[in-house]
Amino acid sequence: MAGDSLLKRWRNQLKSSKGNPAALETREDSQHSLIATSVALQVNIPTICNCHDVSQEGKNNGAEDFKESGLHTLFDSDCDGQSSEVDVVAVHGLNFMGKDNHARDTWAKGDKIWLRDFLPISLKRDARVMLFAYNTSPTIKPTGINLDDHAENLLQWLNISRLDAPQRPLVFICHSLGGLVVKQALAQAKSNDSYKSVFEATCLLVFFATPHQGGNHTGIGEIVANIVRISQGNIKNDLLNALKQNSPEAIRRFEQARHLPDKCYVVNFFEGEPYGKLGIIVDKKSATLNLPGSREKQVVLHANHGTICKFDSIQSQACQLVLHTIATELSRALENLQNSSLNHDDTRFREEDDKCLMDLRVTDPRDDKTRIERDKGGLFVGSYVWILENDEFIQWDNDAKQRLLWIKGDPGKGKTMLLCGLIDELSSDRWRGPRTSASPTFFFCQAADERINTARSVLRSLIYLLVTNQPSLISHIRPSYSHAKEKLFTDVNAWEAMSKILGSILEDSSFKNTYIIIDALDECIVGLDLLLDLIVQKSLSCSCVKWIVSSRNWPNIDKPLNVATQKTSICLELNPESISAAVTAYISFKVSQLSKLQKYNDDTRDVVKQHLLSHANDTFFWVALVCQNLEKIM
Repeated sequence: MAGDSLLKRWRNQLKSSKGNPAALETREDSQHSLIATSVALQVNIPTICNCHDVSQEGKNNGAEDFKESGLHTLFDSDCDGQSSEVDVVAVHGLNFMGKDNHARDTWAKGDKIWLRDFLPISLKRDARVMLFAYNTSPTIKPTGINLDDHAENLLQWLNISRLDAPQRPLVFICHSLGGLVVKQALAQAKSNDSYKSVFEATCLLVFFATPHQGGNHTGIGEIVANIVRISQGNIKNDLLNALKQNSPEAIRRFEQARHLPDKCYVVNFFEGEPYGKLGIIVDKKSATLNLPGSREKQVVLHANHGTICKFDSIQSQACQLVLHTIATELSRALENLQNSSLNHDDTRFREEDDKCLMDLRVTDPRDDKTRIERDKGGLFVGSYVWILENDEFIQWDNDAKQRLLWIKGDPGKGKTMLLCGLIDELSSDRWRGPRTSASPTFFFCQAADERINTARSVLRSLIYLLVTNQPSLISHIRPSYSHAKEKLFTDVNAWEAMSKILGSILEDSSFKNTYIIIDALDECIVGLDLLLDLIVQKSLSCSCVKWIVSSRNWPNIDKPLNVATQKTSICLELNPESISAAVTAYISFKVSQLSKLQKYNDDTRDVVKQHLLSHANDTFFWVALVCQNLEKIM
């Protein structure tokens, strides 16, 4: 392409003219020539002249102007871009303070911009570092937050700046809500062929204080509201208002982790210090995407929401922690990227597989889990942590021959939230390391929702998650699907066909050890007997899976499960001290939330807490209902 050669020639002329006054006229002529060519080609001009000369580092005062929207090159190991091994793109958050040079100031402390002055040398590989500047100041323009447009603009700039090497590995570094722009961009890139190279090249995401979901004590809307309060202004914006009102569509924008490339690694730096009276805004839980496997890492920094990505010395402990973590994870990501290219057919879905997965999908249990936790007021660690210290659970988990665990109890005892907590714990690196190599596969039955109250829906969703977590397993679906298409999952023989597919997957030599978790068997309205028989048979025949199921203590569930000789049962009613302590902790947690929301004084708080303690009868559900009603009192 003619424009490519001119871009390269212009870069070389620019590079040769540095420090040479006689060449300035030539540089100006070259810029005019580049502009003329860009008009002819109908493309925008990328910012490629902000190359940082390492030899001049001591002379640079760090006062670069990155006010203009677009992609600005902050550092390039070689100004012609040919030797860079990786592109790093930094995306700032929302500019609630209305700063003129927010794209720079987000990453700067004093005259140091760590992305330019410290990061390149720490990566130990040739890199180009760029800043994405965009107008996100609702204090200046209330419509400033237009995620789709910002994401599209970012993708377009990336396409232009990477014309010479579209497959070069790509790293995004994001602060706060800037991570939302990047996640939205990747979601758009996944479904748009013109941006396919951006999606496929992305190998590492680094988030600083980016809220991916609600925290331990606050929903995602309240977290975003606190970020807005940093501006000390009354910001009005449709997205922010929707988040504060817990709009499902708005919340989805934050929680879209399934659009990240399968080979992408993630680092989440979260806050260890409060931001004044607002406290810690993005805690560990909020800064977690819950990705499968060991792709995701959480790291605490002793900084608040505003200072978490500002460093003025490479010798500081916080800076060294950040640089070492990014360098280490980048090495892992690049190695994984190389392995993926060598095993293309085994580690990525073929284009024809997309339709198969669409037909297979009934629901995404990961979305169901998020919805259930939100509807129940958030997942509280104290409501489930006791199970991890329970002797029966520990013995079952450590015994390879014990493959089925049945957790049973009366309604309202917290079985569903207990399993939500177990899923989180079993997904963590500290648990998975010595026991399994794959994240749990799970499903939540709900009798009132016809999408997820049948045995067929359970089986389809389990297979969907297994294949999503380990793409090579789709080879077990392809032969049957190529003949039957969507009828494979819907006709009268669907149960038999899918049972065979699950059996084949579990017997695959490459299948990674995992847990399969099914909540509320008693809410499986259609085909419960088939589901129970499948669970028992697979728990007896497959040693690479440990099954965890929950239900009420019903005879029609108890009798089939008793066929399994390698089974452990934990009855919640037989663990009264643990349940009572968990409910008490839950009451304290909910009363603390209510006190902040309703501005209770000490006497009112104590009266509410005592009433809940006296009438709870060790039932989470009753406490939750009462607290929901108290929240509505104006």
